[in-house]
Amino acid sequence: MKYVLLVALLFIGPAPYRAAAVDLPTDHQLAARLLGVGQLTYLLEQFSPVTVRGHAQPAHLVFSYSDSKRSYTYDQAWAALAFTWAGHRREAELILNALSNLQSPVGSWKFSYEPGQKLLSVDAETGPISGAIAWVVMAMNAYRLQYGLGTYDVAAERALDYLAGQRVAVEWGDTHTHPIRFSPQRPSVVSVEHNLDAYSAFLNSKLPRHQQIAPDLRKYVESMWDTTHFHAGFDLDAKAPNRSELYLDTQSWGVLALGAYYSGLETSCDHFFKTDPVAGFFDYHPANRELASTSDHPVWTEGSFGMLLAMEAAQMPECRGKTRAQILAGLETLTNTKGGVPYATPSSNRDFSQSPSIAGTAWLYFLKVGFNPFKP
Repeated sequence: MKYVLLVALLFIGPAPYRAAAVDLPTDHQLAARLLGVGQLTYLLEQFSPVTVRGHAQPAHLVFSYSDSKRSYTYDQAWAALAFTWAGHRREAELILNALSNLQSPVGSWKFSYEPGQKLLSVDAETGPISGAIAWVVMAMNAYRLQYGLGTYDVAAERALDYLAGQRVAVEWGDTHTHPIRFSPQRPSVVSVEHNLDAYSAFLNSKLPRHQQIAPDLRKYVESMWDTTHFHAGFDLDAKAPNRSELYLDTQSWGVLALGAYYSGLETSCDHFFKTDPVAGFFDYHPANRELASTSDHPVWTEGSFGMLLAMEAAQMPECRGKTRAQILAGLETLTNTKGGVPYATPSSNRDFSQSPSIAGTAWLYFLKVGFNPFKP
């Protein structure tokens, strides 16, 4: 009886979004709900009550943080992926409907939105960022693959056409590729991380004309490998890789997207791991230099859970003497009573909020259920 009650509760969303009928979950969906029930509860509570107007209804975004009314596009994709994998189809549709309504005439999305009387973009300086757009396509691809429905195929195709239009020529050594640039506002930056996202988005597309772009994106990413790590990207102005910076996600997502380049995880342990206030990873390191201090680099939960997921994929048992289980146990102490995970531990860096977040919570969910979002 207790088991039946728990399963029943897992189908119930916030009152405004409660479905009249419920699809029976598959075995993996039921397991995904049970393992990640705390995180799913938090994600469900983050829905905005504001309807996103447009042809696709019902449509609602999720707030990215507990203490903010801003909705970042990355977070919409991650929440939709979590709901899709858990079999919460209607909750995934709320977000994907909203994104379909918000898609620009050229196929892109803004970096973030603020739901209110009307939706306002808050990213005038950055414009549409390729990585965030690719993640929305990844979520739409996962929905199609999970449910066998083409509801969002047109939106995904339009977004991929937009990204294909952002490709630029890169020549490095004997390698000639056409990866995707960071954004129209930063046309000379070609991020490895964003091209890992785009690689998954194109690879899992429904259309062969999009699928055939994926190998070239992978070729570019692999050309940025430097023995022990991926460079941050390529600078078109300098006509050379960006060797001055290392980023955690570039290494962990490289493993998750490509299923290789495991030594990048060892580099991450050497450069990004810290044990105060809990064991975990921070986001950035100046390449080939020591940090002056890690005090401004908090433990970053989203990146830490992504790193642990990559370590699991690589069968890497520990990082600098700490096992994956020990690292996870420490990070889980940060979780609040509703299952939400703060974006980062306290620090003087204002870019890293200590508020419970979609990002940290969704990536903890992916880790708990063993879901690799690059391979839906």
